[in-house]
Amino acid sequence: MNTKNINLILILIIISLVIFPTLFYVKKEHNANLWKVVNKRVVEAADRCKNESGCKENTVTVGYLIERGYLDTVVNPITKEIISNDSYVDYSSNEFIIVN
Repeated sequence: MNTKNINLILILIIISLVIFPTLFYVKKEHNANLWKVVNKRVVEAADRCKNESGCKENTVTVGYLIERGYLDTVVNPITKEIISNDSYVDYSSNEFIIVN
C-alpha cells in the first residue's frame, strides 16, 4: 500500500472513532429526555389530583388519573406502546413507577 491509501484509511478510522460514540451518546440522551417528559407529565397530573383533593392515598395509579380526566393515555415514548394503567405515582418520593 502506498502512503495515500494508508492516510485515507487512518482518516476514516479517526472519523469513525468520533462519529459513532457521538451518535450513541445523542441517541441515549434523546431517549432519556423523552422519558423525562413522560415522567413529568404523569407526576404533574398526580400533583394536580392531590391538590384538588381528588387523590387522598399515598399513591395514585395511571388508570385512576385517566378515569378522572387528569391524564390521557400514557405511551412509552420509544416503543409507542401504551403503559399499563396499574403503573402509579408514589407521592412520598414523587416518582412515577411503571408496572408491566
